[in-house]
Amino acid sequence: NEWASKDAVERLLAAGHKRIGMIAGPQDIYTAKERYRGYCTAMENAGLSAEDRLVAHGDYTIESGASAMKELVSQNPDMTAVFVSNYEMTMGAIIEINELRIEIPGQLSFIGFDNVEFAKANIPRLSIVIQPTQEIAGHVSELMLRRLEENGNQGERETIKLRTSFVEGKSVKE
Repeated sequence: NEWASKDAVERLLAAGHKRIGMIAGPQDIYTAKERYRGYCTAMENAGLSAEDRLVAHGDYTIESGASAMKELVSQNPDMTAVFVSNYEMTMGAIIEINELRIEIPGQLSFIGFDNVEFAKANIPRLSIVIQPTQEIAGHVSELMLRRLEENGNQGERETIKLRTSFVEGKSVKE
């Protein structure tokens, strides 16, 4: 989660963007905190501050993605790029961008999260971070089967970190 966000924001920074917004998830959810931390790390490594006004939090729904996008645009007329950290909020942000008639990437560069089909359906095709969902499912099922075999004994806690990938689209302007 942290690495995925850091990678996405670094791609925007490498394209020359400095005023990068983020639509983050709920502040009380572990994965959302990790994704926000990745955003902050990338900004700080570039010598930029992660300004509060450049971050809007949603609740992983389409509606909250649209609302957060509207908030970011109204509060940050100088924002040149945005990273959205969840699939449903990515859809909502794109809906709001269309409602506001903002041109991607001409007026705003955009990186979303997950769902290759949705990314391909957009014009221009979106750049997105992809989670290895099949690999995640495989590890979860292995862990569950192991616990069942051990009669529910959880044993030692195990953490498995998997790499995300990136699908380059046409939504980031240099």
